Amino acid sequence: MRGLTLFVVAAGWLCCSWLVAGEAVTVESLAAAAVDADQAKALAAIDSLDKLGPDAKAAVPALVQALGRENEELRWHAARALGAIGDNARDAVPALIKALDDSAKTVQAYAAFALGEIGKASEPAVEKLIERAFDEDPLVRRGSLLAIRQIGAPPEKTRPLFLKMLEEGDPASVLPMLQTIADAGEKSVPPMRELLKDEKMCYWACVVLRDMGETAAPAVPELIEVLSHKEPEVRMQALMALAAIGAPAAPAVPAIVNALESDEFDAVRFSAAFALGAINQKDEAETKALVAAARSDKPMLKLVSLWVLARQNPDNLEVVRHAAEQIVAALKSDDAELRGVAARELSEFGSHPEIVGPALLAALQDPDQQVVGHALDALAALGPKILPKVIEALQVKERRQVAAALIYRMGPQAAPTVPALIEALREPPADEDDVLFRRLAQLALAAIGPEAKAAVPVLIESLSSDEREVRGTACYALGKIGPAAAEAVPVLRQRLENVDDAARTAVIWSLLKISPGDAELEKTAVPLLAKALSHEEELVRAEAASALGGIPAAAEASVIGQLKDLAEKDLSDRVREAAAEAVKKLEAK
Repeated sequence: MRGLTLFVVAAGWLCCSWLVAGEAVTVESLAAAAVDADQAKALAAIDSLDKLGPDAKAAVPALVQALGRENEELRWHAARALGAIGDNARDAVPALIKALDDSAKTVQAYAAFALGEIGKASEPAVEKLIERAFDEDPLVRRGSLLAIRQIGAPPEKTRPLFLKMLEEGDPASVLPMLQTIADAGEKSVPPMRELLKDEKMCYWACVVLRDMGETAAPAVPELIEVLSHKEPEVRMQALMALAAIGAPAAPAVPAIVNALESDEFDAVRFSAAFALGAINQKDEAETKALVAAARSDKPMLKLVSLWVLARQNPDNLEVVRHAAEQIVAALKSDDAELRGVAARELSEFGSHPEIVGPALLAALQDPDQQVVGHALDALAALGPKILPKVIEALQVKERRQVAAALIYRMGPQAAPTVPALIEALREPPADEDDVLFRRLAQLALAAIGPEAKAAVPVLIESLSSDEREVRGTACYALGKIGPAAAEAVPVLRQRLENVDDAARTAVIWSLLKISPGDAELEKTAVPLLAKALSHEEELVRAEAASALGGIPAAAEASVIGQLKDLAEKDLSDRVREAAAEAVKKLEAK
């Protein structure tokens, strides 16, 4: 449940500045200290050099030496400082290329960042950076892709290398890299438009644009051209990209209708039907093609076409009911993919819960977890109308976990389930499944928020659980309930004295949410959260930055300086945005 816990803070304090009493601090003295055997002294010196930026050019040899230190923290701070020096650190390029193979992902990520900041002189690193663009670690991928762009290597050099990696890489490495490109947003659209014109690369460009959604709208003309590609897989990906763009892809409708009517491959035809539904621009030729497809003997094409017709004719109850009945029937298919599509499509039928509700509840027992996930999403989309059935499910031990997961998806609108959740949580856990349910149920209460106030006593009991993650989700839920959980404050304060740093930070977060404006608590929280700004995990840094932005006591020069540093240099978009927002709030105080 690591991804669902609040966040953790690394042990040990970071010294953020270094001065030798009575001694003038120069680049030369900082360079000497950067290789000192005293790690705290070396780290402080490296961070001071980082702040000097290009003016610290004379310290490059010392920072290169620090890149070889045994301590991981020293290595990644040294790489970051070299990035701050920028073009003046070009002599460090060989050492930074070597650091791309470091055993620590944080070092690899900051080495990539530094190579990008150095710029053109880092061109010898391009091949290795392209390899790292497919790394399992998101920070390494993001840093490597950013560096490749900043270096500006010629396309004739990067294209064959990327193509080789795309063709030979397994999906586990290729897909995260593509997602990283998509996460860059509109900056990635122009190069993707160019790649759409490349016969070999256009497939991957379609995949990236699909993940970008409406942001990719400028690429619609090129995607229309790709619909005539000789490979059906490429045509299908282009259609999925147009579907993800939605309404702004309306100029592509005639070409999509043509694909629905005449493409020889079934997968392309039902992708075309899906794209028409997502774009949702009804016209006569489109309706005619969809009606014909809905009469097809191809199950998937029929299913998707029925869904589109219902979506485009929401006031025609005859059309809607017929489509819903056919899609519900598909939940009984032997084909797991067809069942999954049916469950997902049923989320469109919120006005007919009496038809789809029972079928979706039955789908929660499907052996295929994707089908279960789609059914949960569809049930959540039905809203409060489905809550009586959810409450019934909470009373059956074998169905509690999926019920809790469904409540989590529904959020505040599931408030009527709180009494049933409380009743289920009062039963002592007998096995691992019960422990998992407690965690899921407490996350569900967190998603409901202040309306889950009645659950505070049972959440307080969970703070004494033997299971760390049960305690953590209880703490999180109390914080999300907020001031309404005031009776938990004494217990939470008592826990502050008996927990480690990770749990202590979570408890303080919860207390701050319950008792905002507590000056003494905020004073305690600031150093812990400031320390977390240097954590290797992206989530930790982002959460710490966001929390600091809401604490007036954090409006001090050292904390704002750290936040500004993150906002400018962190490899994570999420962290940079959280830090920038925090700086804005603190400077306004």
